[in-house]
Amino acid sequence: MLARGAAVFVSSVVIAFVYSWRITLICVIVGPLSVVTMAVMARLSSSSLRRIMSVSSEAGAMAEEAIMDVKTVAACNAQKHMVKVGSVMETCSRAIAIRSEPILHVQNNRIKERNTEKKTKELTCSYL
Repeated sequence: MLARGAAVFVSSVVIAFVYSWRITLICVIVGPLSVVTMAVMARLSSSSLRRIMSVSSEAGAMAEEAIMDVKTVAACNAQKHMVKVGSVMETCSRAIAIRSEPILHVQNNRIKERNTEKKTKELTCSYL
């Protein structure tokens, strides 16, 4: 990834220099700025995705445990409790995903106007 980015940057500077030295100056100025922006976006998206994956893995483990121990859950009459815990985990992961949605859309060049604050207020995460 790093080698490809460096090759693209060097080739763009060479091609820009062939056309005009002024375009080369713009490429040299904008290049490091785009690298910094991409590094910040990668860090933000990785932390959001890490939180989503942790909640999803806990929800999957809880669902697997409930399925494996279905007789115990039925004997203790804990079906409603397991459904409630699962829905809380789902709500929590959805709230985290909605908070990280603008970051992922900017990173994928798909900026959409969304009212994420309203959605985030509706979905509170009582699990974490």
